[in-house]
Amino acid sequence: MPRAEVHWFAERMEAELAENDHKRHWSSCTPGWLLKRLEDEVAELRRAVETGAPAARVISEAADVGNFAMMIADHAAHDAEVGR
Repeated sequence: MPRAEVHWFAERMEAELAENDHKRHWSSCTPGWLLKRLEDEVAELRRAVETGAPAARVISEAADVGNFAMMIADHAAHDAEVGR
């Protein structure tokens, strides 16, 4: 049975992705570039947490972190032809 928290967070991740549908797909990005963006997003999340940003901002930044990690995993899975 799926965990409610994971489902909720996946919905936040999807919402963040949908807001950026106008951008190029991550499959056209290199894993190295995606890793750099992940590091940037972790820094943004850190700042949001450390400055006491509103919950909506922290959640949005956390979803961005999750999305860039997912994009890197998607590249790896595709490269290795790992089942999803």
